[in-house]
Amino acid sequence: MNKSTLKVLLLPILFRSICRAVQAWLFSSTGERIVARLRLNLFTHLIHQEIAFFDVTSTGELLSRLSVDTQIIKTAATSNLSEALRNLTSAIIGIGFMFSSSWKLTLLSLVVVPVTAVTMRRFRRYLKQLSHTIQAAAAVAASVAEESFGAIRTIRSFAQEGYAVSKYSEKVDERLKIGLKRAKVVGLYFGGQNAASKLSIFIVVSYGAYLTITGSMTAGSLTSFILYSLTGTIQVPDNSYVRSATLVGTY
Repeated sequence: MNKSTLKVLLLPILFRSICRAVQAWLFSSTGERIVARLRLNLFTHLIHQEIAFFDVTSTGELLSRLSVDTQIIKTAATSNLSEALRNLTSAIIGIGFMFSSSWKLTLLSLVVVPVTAVTMRRFRRYLKQLSHTIQAAAAVAASVAEESFGAIRTIRSFAQEGYAVSKYSEKVDERLKIGLKRAKVVGLYFGGQNAASKLSIFIVVSYGAYLTITGSMTAGSLTSFILYSLTGTIQVPDNSYVRSATLVGTY
């Protein structure tokens, strides 16, 4: 293998690696700036609230907003946005190639995808509600722990360790119940997403086989269409939000 051939093979790999590194650096640094500015603005807003606001809002909840919420926004503004842009670009290019292979199969794909996507979106909305509920429950538990640690001398003086543990255990159990419920929803989401995506591919490929048998489409065109569709253009949208929502439940 001569040098010119090696250059042709290695230069695209090197160029893509550099672009990938620059992309990761830009999104990561942008995310850090977003989190820093958001936390400062949020703290500034909170510190100027009325005293009554702090009487009805626990310190643990406020700390959770400053730490967890801002981190979720960072994920949404960096990783999720990057994935969304990449998936959108791949979908546009893939659909263009799919139309060039078979416009009938492409139209069928564009009919199947919205049906499955709407169903998955309802799951994501419900999962989002559960994630917010879990976050609120975790903030309450953290507030109880903070109050207990702050009043540790009083608790020790009156031998109220058992009461403190019981109170904290109650809040942890509440969060656990919601977390287990969310785990079931996550399982249903991933199972439904896998079934919907595979079923949509099965429907499209079956119709493509029918077109090939009837002579409306060549075997080569069907093979090309399948390869284009495997890039994800006929599958249910990605589960980036579910990963973010699952991350919320770990706090």
